[in-house]
Amino acid sequence: MSILAFKPIHMTFKETGSSMHKLIFHTGVILVLGLFVLTGCKNEVLQEDPVLKEAKRINYKCPIMVDQITRMDSVTVLLPDSIFQFCYTLVDQSMGSMDVAGLLRYLEPKLILYAQDHASMTVQRQHRLTLAFLYRDKNGEIVTEIVLKPEEYIRKQNVSPDSSD
Repeated sequence: MSILAFKPIHMTFKETGSSMHKLIFHTGVILVLGLFVLTGCKNEVLQEDPVLKEAKRINYKCPIMVDQITRMDSVTVLLPDSIFQFCYTLVDQSMGSMDVAGLLRYLEPKLILYAQDHASMTVQRQHRLTLAFLYRDKNGEIVTEIVLKPEEYIRKQNVSPDSSD
């Protein structure tokens, strides 16, 4: 009787062993196929987006005094609207003592020229970003924001007609 009782246990052990072998085999096949697929794919190094790279480059230098009263604190890229926002503080000015309309009349044409011509704005021009210049007073209150759409600051290229004789 002990032999009969032992036989089913022995068969169960063999079946369990066989199942383990199948499991190990299938796991191995899946791993090999997975490695094959992965090595078949290109291993490309993801390059950082040039706009984000430019923001990081500028932020590394911030805060920085732009002139005697203006400090650039940071830049931010606002997605999905493709806005490149510059954040400034007017370090010696408070909201109550400012002529905001006069400040706008003074700053807007200067910012347009800067965006059109300055070498440091190449990435923004190439990617046709909307530029936002946010100004705060010394207490952190928002004074104004000047927004420039690409069509406002990107100069149209002069295309001359083909001069064939």
